[in-house]
Amino acid sequence: MNTNTNYEKILIGGIVRGLIKPSALTVDSGDLELLGRALTVSRELEAEKKTVDEELLAMRLTERFPDDNFYTQDDFKLFGQMVSSSNVCLEAEEKIKAGALSTYLRTNLATILADEQRSGANILDDLKHLLVFADTNYRTRENNFVPLSEIVGKLGAVLTDLYNNISYAVTTGFGTLDDNLLDGFSKGDQHVIVGRTGHGKSALALNCARRQAKLGAVVGVVSREMSSVENAMRLQSIDQNIPRWQMRKGIHEHTYNNLMSGLDGLGELKIWFDTRTPYIEDLAVQTKLMCETHGLTILYVDTVQLVKTEQKRNGRAEIIGDVSRGLKEIAMENNIPVVSLSQFNRGVLNANTFDLLEHLKDSSGIEQDASSVTYVQIDNSIPEAHTKPAKIQILKNRNGATYKELFYSYRGETFTFTENAVENIQTEATTNGSTNGADDFEFGF
Repeated sequence: MNTNTNYEKILIGGIVRGLIKPSALTVDSGDLELLGRALTVSRELEAEKKTVDEELLAMRLTERFPDDNFYTQDDFKLFGQMVSSSNVCLEAEEKIKAGALSTYLRTNLATILADEQRSGANILDDLKHLLVFADTNYRTRENNFVPLSEIVGKLGAVLTDLYNNISYAVTTGFGTLDDNLLDGFSKGDQHVIVGRTGHGKSALALNCARRQAKLGAVVGVVSREMSSVENAMRLQSIDQNIPRWQMRKGIHEHTYNNLMSGLDGLGELKIWFDTRTPYIEDLAVQTKLMCETHGLTILYVDTVQLVKTEQKRNGRAEIIGDVSRGLKEIAMENNIPVVSLSQFNRGVLNANTFDLLEHLKDSSGIEQDASSVTYVQIDNSIPEAHTKPAKIQILKNRNGATYKELFYSYRGETFTFTENAVENIQTEATTNGSTNGADDFEFGF
């Protein structure tokens, strides 16, 4: 199926499902290759204060264009089934507009240059007119200001989704964490998971990635610390609850059979790993391609301190600042959450909880660019324990609560986090009034 045609069907499907109003769309009917008339008629029906559904739209199109073999009521119903939210419609609209601009420029440029009778001056004039028209009617880099009147229509679509219990964030897979982040990792934003070495940052990210993929998300993981096979082994350990230490030379036959039987199910998870892209500039290109070709839902970067920039900088702080800003731009350009993992510097050992953000390793830019900073701790006071208490706090949150303590259990041999597995911790923490920093667990709850 032609991609542009698919976007057009999504657009009309959203209208007949009532997920978006025709007036909320700024795309011109003439920019649609097959369904421009359907959009025009939908806008006419809305102006007449009529509810646009598949039956009324098909009937009005037949009345207006009796000689056309147009789409039927059943077709419009199928289009509606392609759409899950108002946001999907808005994304389809942007794709249509981008495609329309490319088509307009290529078609008219070819026409201008093919006329051998025109002089160079005439060609230049025609090119100027072409560019002026394109700049006036399509969004360009020099024409990015959007009037509030246009934004209000899109806001209505967002509110409709929220009313219909459709989130504009990507769930973390953990209910308590979602509640405190305000539905999960918000789209278009950078989110940071931070902690000391060995306190479960990568494990928490993989737990979230697995749960998101189980719900149908397409997840990207950029790992600059582990190979793709090692990541897959950890993921399988989480998925099948088989300790990682059992995956070794001389593996037991029973364990081997269980692992091999689980490979098909593991392979069905739409998780993509990138262990080869070192530069933020290349990562921006790779992510855009993944979004366009595979519908990437969310991107994890482990860790931000290991990503480089091609720009010449004077020190680590400037490099990490560039990388952090680049991750934020990737999130905004592709309208996806980017979750980056970060380390603390050594000064965090003596820090108060409310001062922890000052100790993000190498750059304050990480804190500035992040919409949320989630701090994960594991109680390692009993090293031999198979399951350990874990605590998560949101140190920064533009959309919701901060500093509330969320308690989990962590099984290190399978890298697994479980919510609310330790009883009475919340009560004890509240009673103790603990405000210690990175070593909080070393002295108990």
